[in-house]
Amino acid sequence: MEEEIEMTARPRTDRDLEQIVSWIPDADALFLFSGTRLSWPLTEAGLRDLTHTAGLVAFGVVDARGDLVGHFDLAVEGGCARLGRVIVDPARRGRGRGYARGLLRVAGEQAGRLGAEVVRLNVVTTNEPAIRAYRRAGFTVVADGSNRPDVTVMECSFRPATDPASAISEREDRFRAVRAAELDLLDPATRADAQRVGALLHPDFVEIGRSGRRWKRAETIAALAEEQGFVTPQTDDWQFGDVAGGAVLVTYRIVGPEASSRHASLWDVTGTTPVLRYHQGTVLPEQ
Repeated sequence: MEEEIEMTARPRTDRDLEQIVSWIPDADALFLFSGTRLSWPLTEAGLRDLTHTAGLVAFGVVDARGDLVGHFDLAVEGGCARLGRVIVDPARRGRGRGYARGLLRVAGEQAGRLGAEVVRLNVVTTNEPAIRAYRRAGFTVVADGSNRPDVTVMECSFRPATDPASAISEREDRFRAVRAAELDLLDPATRADAQRVGALLHPDFVEIGRSGRRWKRAETIAALAEEQGFVTPQTDDWQFGDVAGGAVLVTYRIVGPEASSRHASLWDVTGTTPVLRYHQGTVLPEQ
């Protein structure tokens, strides 16, 4: 019986890359990790460049102590999430240890947050340990790889997680998680990292800016990545409230040297971590 491992997915950072690359010791391991998408020797820059592909979101998986134990990426289109670059720290692998199953569980949760109802993946046909792990996690073979004999296609259908055991269920925990996520989006390092911002924004995210302009998700990610000179602002007057349908409404004030503004955000908290659904800012009149 596999041990239940507490694991969480978070946006992958550049600080993770060295450790992930160290898990892939040779060209054969690289082929199992990425097929022909990457070349040996694998470098941090090569992995970073691949996962800067439009629409691809990369995640690091951490355990209860915050140690990096795995990695995966997702690309969602038409309700289907393509799961790729799946790897567990080699030191934590082995039947009965639960790390592979835990990683696939949190990958499914992240796919649901990004709007997917099905997770699909390609696995090298000769990689029998991986195929067994996917089967134990609920994946089934949906194509025999007749066009590519070296590849087996598998998928798993699921409902986005709303079980209290995996969702943010306690009121104070929800509010703390939302505040931390909101502050993360006010961090210059986060705003410059399209992967991290993308993981924090709902697929249908909309913002009404202080100028009145309406911003969609892709526009927001691109604008923040190109932003220059942003400094983490001073904030105060934080207020939180639960909204029907698994959401939290948060309002707060940004206090600036020249002008202040009032902000309101609606966060979806049905998954293991919040995602921002809507944001609006309004410049306050001078006092």
